[in-house]
Amino acid sequence: ARRARGRRAMEGGGACACCAECGTRPHHTFWLNKDCCGLICASVTNGLLAYAEYVVLTVIIWPWLGNTLWGALHGVAFTAVVILAVASHYKAMTTDPGAVPKHAVPADFEPGDSGKSYRVCLKCDSFKPERTHHCSICERCVVKMDHHCPWVNNCVGLGNHKFFLLFLFYVFFASAYAMALLASRWIHCTGHTPSRRRDRLRGRRNHFPAGSSPQEAVIEAAVEAAADSAIDTVASNVFPECDLSTGSHVMLFILLLEAILFGLFTMCMMCDQWSVVLTSAT
Repeated sequence: ARRARGRRAMEGGGACACCAECGTRPHHTFWLNKDCCGLICASVTNGLLAYAEYVVLTVIIWPWLGNTLWGALHGVAFTAVVILAVASHYKAMTTDPGAVPKHAVPADFEPGDSGKSYRVCLKCDSFKPERTHHCSICERCVVKMDHHCPWVNNCVGLGNHKFFLLFLFYVFFASAYAMALLASRWIHCTGHTPSRRRDRLRGRRNHFPAGSSPQEAVIEAAVEAAADSAIDTVASNVFPECDLSTGSHVMLFILLLEAILFGLFTMCMMCDQWSVVLTSAT
């Protein structure tokens, strides 16, 4: 019946009708919390993942490893991790976390049993089983509700706990992967920046003795200028992947901060969620 209502809404009202079918109420056919703050947080999460993908591919892997086998492997691997993180985030956001149906009753309750009673939520007026909590944002009672996460714009409960754990793992892995690539590139480029290479080459250059005539002085100056130009060319071309612009350095610094913050946050969350899984406590 819910699918039939969804099809009729799509045929009759287009995008507006589709939006009307999204929500967390019992009559909605597609689960999506319309909380403005949650939608912004979810969009920021996907934006940060897209930013990490762009910087890793265009600033780290492509200039450093280029069209090599290792470059292709790292590019495909990191992209796959980001795609899995986005997919698990989408599933955690759009999956019913375990909301109690509006007219649900205990399994052993019969309509004619006037002597039996069951617990009812005072906020949504629905049956409230054990280990069920009411979410004021979703406005539903959720079975085994752990918490409401603004980053996935949804409650974390019985229905989407698996997707939330996968999202944490993939984000943590992407953060660790990005930091490993940053560290590897830094080690590779240590001592190979253009300024340091230029200083070493100039230190090894044989200087001509001072000329005793103006003609020899002119020749010496021309040779010195040609040598400096050659040194600048060699210093810039030997390790071009280490010669980055100021904007690229800023993007790498932002990526490092993002990887550290998200890595620590998801690691703490995974430890907390692991204890929840082991103790079966919500």
